[in-house]
Amino acid sequence: MAVVPFVSSPDGQELPFVANRLHSVKGERVPQRMLYPSQALLEAAIAEAPRGGGALSAVRRSMAVRYGAEVTCPVTTQRLLRDIAAAAVKAWESGDHAVTPFWRVVDPETPTARLMPGGAAFIRARRAEEAA
Repeated sequence: MAVVPFVSSPDGQELPFVANRLHSVKGERVPQRMLYPSQALLEAAIAEAPRGGGALSAVRRSMAVRYGAEVTCPVTTQRLLRDIAAAAVKAWESGDHAVTPFWRVVDPETPTARLMPGGAAFIRARRAEEAA
């Protein structure tokens, strides 16, 4: 995966970037370095996920470590994942199977799978193809 330059502040900047965000630890607000990934960054990380299924949380953790953050923004990641899935399903249905394998990081038994374009059935079918 290529190293992507980051900016220090989200103000008016495009993704990706790392910013300090406050979060709660035992009732106290403390700063935490959070990665806000770009779609290209997330696509590359998903492509590295193991066949047969991985976890989106593991992808987020590995991106954070790789880019010097403590965590990766779950909201940004979910939004980008839906965009990646929509493009992948559309391309797949038109015959282009060279897509980002988002099904590797979405458990078909979770509510998230039902919200993804193609749904849980699409994810199960792609996982079964990769397992064969």
